[in-house]
Amino acid sequence: MRPCLYAPLPLLKFLSVYLVAGACLLQKSAAADQIVLKSGTTITGIIMTDQETPDKLMVNVSSSPGIIDGQEISKSSVEKIVWDNGESDPAYKLKLPDRSTTADWYSSAISHQLQTWLKRYPHSALQGEMQQKIVKFQSELDRVKSGEYRDGEKWYTAGERLKHKLENEASDLLAEIKAAVAAGDFLTFSSLVDQNTARYRQTSVYPQITAFVQETVRGTTPEMIKSSVGRCRASMDAQWDDTVARVKKIVNQPVRAMTRTPDMRVGNFAYWAGSDRPKPNFNTVDVRESQNCQFFTDSPYATCDLHPGVVYFGSELEFNEMTKYFYIDLTIPKKKLTEPEMLEINRLYRILGRIESDRPKLDDLINNPSGLLYNLKQLAARLSPPPSTPLSNAVSQPATVTAAETTASTSARGSNYAVYGIYLLGGIVVLATLMGLKKR
Repeated sequence: MRPCLYAPLPLLKFLSVYLVAGACLLQKSAAADQIVLKSGTTITGIIMTDQETPDKLMVNVSSSPGIIDGQEISKSSVEKIVWDNGESDPAYKLKLPDRSTTADWYSSAISHQLQTWLKRYPHSALQGEMQQKIVKFQSELDRVKSGEYRDGEKWYTAGERLKHKLENEASDLLAEIKAAVAAGDFLTFSSLVDQNTARYRQTSVYPQITAFVQETVRGTTPEMIKSSVGRCRASMDAQWDDTVARVKKIVNQPVRAMTRTPDMRVGNFAYWAGSDRPKPNFNTVDVRESQNCQFFTDSPYATCDLHPGVVYFGSELEFNEMTKYFYIDLTIPKKKLTEPEMLEINRLYRILGRIESDRPKLDDLINNPSGLLYNLKQLAARLSPPPSTPLSNAVSQPATVTAAETTASTSARGSNYAVYGIYLLGGIVVLATLMGLKKR
């Protein structure tokens, strides 16, 4: 995880999908066949048959979005047919990717898109072009299955593939590192260098990574790091506010209310929720388990002493101890949440939990930026060129570590020494136990 990239995940989208047999044959953006009748009427749709029933045409016509009606038209009533050539169909526009991909992708593209296009537009003048495209896709599929890899116009053998893939990844890593430095984001810079550079030691890009990282670290000051971490802290606070607002929007949805009448069977409550607001454990809680709707099932309607003249539908209400922390108005009941809504709250809670965990770490870095600078210099010092790389391609002056920076990181390293001591002691105990068993 890159500490300062606190972009929230996209909100869940709830879509109603209506599946109708044959609906995939008619696309909103695609053209269609046109049948001009002798009466002057024009029918737009997709002609499904013109051979099985010699005297009739079967046409699929879209009567409304997502709904397709089949119509039979007598051929004797047709003046002319204008066939769709399929040029607007996405399958016609399908191209080979810039870099070769998986064999499954090519197989799916050929069978589900290109060959389907040939069947869908048998009268199109573009049939020959599409058949040639299928040949190209099939040829690339065969080479991919044999282990080859294409980047642009150049093909690589199976043996060259891994090396070239690492070269591309190393180039992408260098670009990411430079982008982080340009943005003044030293947390991401540190994470990228720490986690990824060793993997690319044998690539031609590695000396460039080494040179850039060491030059950057030599020019970095504690003030620059403090400023970078401060911006990340502000971004984190902004995401916290945004996430809390999203939770509140879900939890405090309006509920239907109506005026109470004498004939209503109403359950009466002293209050909707108490004044206490327990804070949930954002990292572990599942709000589905704490949802309580039983209070409101005894009567069709519910009301409260605060507003006795107003009633609500009991089947639409809930109380949830683990969302109460975000209740805005305790004088009105809360809407019964759906399963997707509660899952979304769980997801948002995890974001809040992560932020709560990371905030103290960033605050420590703001108060002690020299500690991070020390770590950066240690990382830069480890970036030596690979054995096969001439020394002239690497930076000859490694980043130096000052005494002050060493002191600043002592406390952090002390905890590591304690952990190592525990492991060592545990190893001694295990060894002694094994020796004792052997003697027995």
